[in-house]
Amino acid sequence: MVFRSLIRTFVPGMDSFDYIFGLAALAYIVTSTMFAAVRWWHTCPTADKGYAYPDRRMQALLYLVPAVVLAPCVAFPMRPSAQALAAHYFVLCHSFFCALLLMTYFGQVKGWQQWKPWSVALAVPVGVMVAAKTVEAWTDVAVMPERMGWWLTATVGAVCLRYCLGTMHRVWLWMKPLSEDYYSNPDDLPLEYARQVLPIPVVHGVAAWTAFLIGNATVTAVVMVLLSVFNVWFLILVLPAHRHREDPMAEVPRSAQKPLPRETVSRIRQQLQQYMETEEHFLDPHLTLSDVLAGGCTYNRSYVSRVLNEEMGCTFSAYVNRLRLQRADDLRRQEPQAPIGDIIDRSGFDSPSNYYKAKRKYGEE
Repeated sequence: MVFRSLIRTFVPGMDSFDYIFGLAALAYIVTSTMFAAVRWWHTCPTADKGYAYPDRRMQALLYLVPAVVLAPCVAFPMRPSAQALAAHYFVLCHSFFCALLLMTYFGQVKGWQQWKPWSVALAVPVGVMVAAKTVEAWTDVAVMPERMGWWLTATVGAVCLRYCLGTMHRVWLWMKPLSEDYYSNPDDLPLEYARQVLPIPVVHGVAAWTAFLIGNATVTAVVMVLLSVFNVWFLILVLPAHRHREDPMAEVPRSAQKPLPRETVSRIRQQLQQYMETEEHFLDPHLTLSDVLAGGCTYNRSYVSRVLNEEMGCTFSAYVNRLRLQRADDLRRQEPQAPIGDIIDRSGFDSPSNYYKAKRKYGEE
């Protein structure tokens, strides 16, 4: 009672529940802005100035949106229009934003650009509805009848949800044929990262629609607090960026390790050369390190990765692609009239673009 009286004294018309709502909105804005700032500046440059997260800047921009849109929830938390804004915002934006981030990352990895026209088209009704609700919250004047606004938000939000489910399904289809983490093909999907982020739209969707359908400011405040915690967790998840290393999924610990016995190193090198160079398994365009372990090497993944990195001075991807480039060079010398596409195909590359990527990265300029 004392707390509520103090609030009403200093901010007329506001009670403790409004104060909590405003704090929840502020927490969500602060964590979202922090996420945007860190993702914008945390670039993780590699030697070739490449980045493993093609959605890094898109993440930063989308996480800045709450600071603009939800500001009335902090400035005027006692207004029903500001309380409604938060619930409408989550339904309108979160599924749409999740779909954008999934496609910005995995769509670019897979070279699938068909998502862009649909995203631009859907951004129009989302932007119009968010702008209308934001104006209502700032001015406390209805832009449209409340019931009409609710149904329009529900309709646009449902379309966004359907779009998000479609993008999740496509990413799942890309994941389905993959079962390993170490790839020799740069177009193969970062499977572990996909497993980590694919459930995120489900969490956001449940939270957003719960706040919107219940239509209670307290529930919306709880959702904002939970999503604030989620922002921090997600930032921790993405900070150790999957850089454009030669093998983006290989993380070989090198500290606090005893040197491998020379006999072990020699045997592993012999087994690798037998399987890769003599038996020419490098010609498989989707060869993985686990294929090598299963078919030609009697040592575990850690030992083989250490030999590749520490003894041979390269990663699995570099080793395989250099063998493919060498085969392509040999074929071009032996068959100077052969079409380049045929040579690329016979060298273990699944596409000309991957051949030229490998040539820029591992071959001579």
